[in-house]
Amino acid sequence: MPYRRIHETELLSRIARALAESLELKRTLAGVLEALEVHMALQMGTINLLDPDSETIKIAVAHNIDSELQKQIEYREGEGITGIVYQSGEPVIVPDIQKDKRFLAKAGERKPKEDKKMAFICVPIKVEGKTAGAMSVSKETSSGKSLQNDARILNVIATMVGQAVKINDLYTKEKRGWQEENLKLRQQLRNRFKIHNMIGSSNAMQEVFRLVEQVAQSNATVMIRGESGTGKDLIAHAIHYSSLRADKPFIKINCTALPESLLESELFGHEKGRSQALQTGKSGALNGQTEAQYSSMRLAISR
Repeated sequence: MPYRRIHETELLSRIARALAESLELKRTLAGVLEALEVHMALQMGTINLLDPDSETIKIAVAHNIDSELQKQIEYREGEGITGIVYQSGEPVIVPDIQKDKRFLAKAGERKPKEDKKMAFICVPIKVEGKTAGAMSVSKETSSGKSLQNDARILNVIATMVGQAVKINDLYTKEKRGWQEENLKLRQQLRNRFKIHNMIGSSNAMQEVFRLVEQVAQSNATVMIRGESGTGKDLIAHAIHYSSLRADKPFIKINCTALPESLLESELFGHEKGRSQALQTGKSGALNGQTEAQYSSMRLAISR
């Protein structure tokens, strides 16, 4: 008994770490099945979640099941043991799958060794009291008592998985909200910096507007010159938000605030130990951007 408790504690600890490592749901759930493989010696395992579009239970992650086959497997409510567990919200233990007609073997036949039986345990995954899916494992066994213990620990793990699913749903909704808000703000910026929203009826300003529309559609580097307060920054924004790269970053750098010796470091960063004065590494304003993004950045420079 003490050994079993230590074993279960190690399993739960490993699963807790797997669930905490990433907000990517499939990655964390795969970590759960990996832990079960090590500590429970499962032959096959699946974590199935409800697909709201098709209203069927589909495999989110699986162990020892072909990836193409995973995409094809789904259960309706009440279909097979997985569908029954989803429908009832109660776990099901099958000591010998060869003797249970409810077992549909959609993932393929599981054949145990001669002196063993292939058991199947399926427990519900619940989110806020509602069943959101089911977790199942297949393993060789010769003891019905061990299956009861396995089902108990799987229920605990399913509760932890349910929390991970809930957190992922909240994160996905928030992320979608951020993306929608970001698109909304970008559209507002585009509208704000449209040439047609700028005031200027003189021939000189009309020529500036024409040039803005011309260069905005190209990859040309543009230098904007003018006295302080004449709207250089406004024109730089207009070029960027009228271009095909309007959804890429717009970075403004005031070069007058940077000594010439630090300009390169601020733009492109530097490595630790490059000189005695640089004891720590630094990422520059333009670092980490792809070539396409880099070419789209507009630098509003004042001298």
